[in-house]
Amino acid sequence: MYIQRVDSDPIPYLDVLASQGLWTAFRWPAKWVACPGANQTPIVLAFRLRLNLSEPQSARIHISADERYELFIDGKRVARGPERGDPQGWFYETFLLDLSPGTHTIVARVWAFGEAAPFAQMSIEPAFLFCSDGPLGPLVDTGTAAWEVKVLGGYGWAAPARFKFNDSTGRKQAIDGTGRDWGVERGEGEGWQPVVALYEAEVGYPTDLHSRRILRPGTFPQMIEQPVPPGVVRHVADDGPADAVLRANHLSSEADSWQRFIERAAPLHIPARTRRRVIVDLKDYFCAYPRLTCSGGGGTSIGIGWAESLFVNPIIPQHGNAKGNRNEIEGRYFGGLNDVFLLDGGEARLFETLWWQAGRYVEITIQTADQPVELSRLDFTETRYPLDMEARFDCDDPRIVKLMPMLVRSMQACLHEHYMDSPYYEQLMYIGDTRVEALVTYVMTHDPRPPRKATTMFDHSRMVDGFTQSRYPSRKAQVIPTFSMVYVQMIEDSLMWHGDKTFVRARMPGARGIIDACLRHQDADGLIGRLPGWPFMDWSQFHYGMPHNAFYGASCAVNWQFVTTLESIARLENLLGEPELAARANRLAGALAARIHTTFWDESRGLYTDDASGKHYYEHTQIWALLSTQLSPATRDRLGRGLIDAQDLARSTIYFAHYLYEVLGQMGRDDLILKHLQLWFDAQAMGLCCTPESPEPTRSDCHAWGAHPLYHFFATLLGIRPASPGFQTVRITPCLHTLRNASGRMPHPRGEIAADFRVDNGLLKGTIELPKGITGELVCGEKSYALHDGTQKVSVDYPRPSVMVASV
Repeated sequence: MYIQRVDSDPIPYLDVLASQGLWTAFRWPAKWVACPGANQTPIVLAFRLRLNLSEPQSARIHISADERYELFIDGKRVARGPERGDPQGWFYETFLLDLSPGTHTIVARVWAFGEAAPFAQMSIEPAFLFCSDGPLGPLVDTGTAAWEVKVLGGYGWAAPARFKFNDSTGRKQAIDGTGRDWGVERGEGEGWQPVVALYEAEVGYPTDLHSRRILRPGTFPQMIEQPVPPGVVRHVADDGPADAVLRANHLSSEADSWQRFIERAAPLHIPARTRRRVIVDLKDYFCAYPRLTCSGGGGTSIGIGWAESLFVNPIIPQHGNAKGNRNEIEGRYFGGLNDVFLLDGGEARLFETLWWQAGRYVEITIQTADQPVELSRLDFTETRYPLDMEARFDCDDPRIVKLMPMLVRSMQACLHEHYMDSPYYEQLMYIGDTRVEALVTYVMTHDPRPPRKATTMFDHSRMVDGFTQSRYPSRKAQVIPTFSMVYVQMIEDSLMWHGDKTFVRARMPGARGIIDACLRHQDADGLIGRLPGWPFMDWSQFHYGMPHNAFYGASCAVNWQFVTTLESIARLENLLGEPELAARANRLAGALAARIHTTFWDESRGLYTDDASGKHYYEHTQIWALLSTQLSPATRDRLGRGLIDAQDLARSTIYFAHYLYEVLGQMGRDDLILKHLQLWFDAQAMGLCCTPESPEPTRSDCHAWGAHPLYHFFATLLGIRPASPGFQTVRITPCLHTLRNASGRMPHPRGEIAADFRVDNGLLKGTIELPKGITGELVCGEKSYALHDGTQKVSVDYPRPSVMVASV
């Protein structure tokens, strides 16, 4: 048997689809199937097909499920899926399958958890689809072939977390060995019955829409599955999981045997009527599936809990949780999320969960009953998108070089079947997070698929009023209108970095709808007033992340953000050949900017206040204004000085620092960027493996919106950015005054761009390398120098900047 994931090109059943008439158009011959009388969630099912082949068979197969599946062929797990999407784009995976003559058993474990599933998991009803558009089709197609199904027992829910967590990542599992169907992966056991066919699989919009799932070919490769290196046993005790970790309770005599077990060097025997609690430090942040093999121990309960780090106090609110140095466990409380395995006493039982967990620390809790148990092996299988760092950056500040692995790891932990805000707390793809994650992806890898899928999914999320949902896919809708504005800028990023105009044009109706949705909320003064939903800006000194006036009326910060959104869509319209629409957007931006200045400008301070009362001054407001092109040179210069000098502004935190660095890069102030990066240096010194959600005390220890410094190392410090769609031309504006030298090599759609700079006695020296056919310019101060493809030496005047570079 051989199976390999392949692209779904050519389109499955192309000849069949071409021959169908109006009433059957867009339907495959295969059907979704289900278990008779078992459509209530939560439910775990197994689908089985036995094949007896007289000759070898080779064909493409296509698989999907609602909600998820694991595929086993002849007892071996070969795939997980489907790629997460929504009913408008329900993904299927295509594989090339080679089967030898003889008997084969195909099994799919399928589950649908309904309200107990992660928020990002959408669903219609429990169902399974397996088919082939090749010669194997009549033998394997669901709805035609002799598939069987059974409901699997033994799957339940663990107790809620000891501390306050939400259920965004789904309920944790309790797997009871006494009720589990052992051997089902090989098709064993009783109780199988014929499946019931539901309706044809649909790949478009026929006149009668039956399934409400529109199939789309999967866009992502299979997620990585690789072993997690063995961790270090930090604590062994017979205390309870709610107790503080105390060195005085540590059973040092057992630590070595537990360490050997964790390193897979020797099994471990736990006597009857024994309680143990073991904390393992994985030394890095992982998203992983646990796999525990054990024998005996009927009645034993084994918990596998995960934590990003341990807590200082026993009662922890969801936000503002104190953790201190992440390397420390003494006197701390675990309080993590737990899956539970209940042993039936059988031999060589393999327990594993259906979904992964995340963190750095693992807590193993064991309570044996009247029988001893032998633990044979405990493995953790890392899962994530195959994102790796293809770029390289170096400079003379060792703190930045040391920070790079932390930023890369944050991106890896937060990219799976879609981007995630945090793998531990929510696993949801938010627009604000995703825009900066996509920008980081552009400088990390040649792979355009994650940003492209994210842009498409957010387009699917649009509400009838024109706003996008703030996070998608999600079965629980939420609207953040300021994130809808960010989505327009995300579309512009896609055009500039990868240049697929056909793809971007398809997103423009949604972008225009966002503009019109905001304009519907103009007040009598011409300002954008209270917008629907949650006008989140940043986890700053705001109430629930909102500028003071945003929830009640016209916020200056929100209005300036809308000006930059209008400018973004104007650039898009011009680049896509729509000058009339561009002119409208520019006209609206100019009129709104003038009204903002009249209402909110504080002449005495040279700053914008966020509300007309003049009581609230935010860094964010000044940043959005400076990122626009609407300010006069004098106002821009004064506002830039005010941004730097004012001591009482509510400051940007981890997320919004991306936009701060955009402004500081325009100023040429790498000194201030490096100063602000102290937030990241401090986090690393506190033992964090990934970037946090906010300054301490932070909720999440892994939030990839904090990985954006990686983008700025290339796009701001080296200054390498696209100057036209698809990176057809390049603009390089180095920001290197505190740094004396920096070099890097980053992906480009046609190869790589490399730069190696040093600053010496008022000169910028070094080399620049552009891909074949790519030209551009090097900008230093007020001067511009033409760049050609290939390698070129640089030695040009490099004046220190004033407060603000004149043009944006």
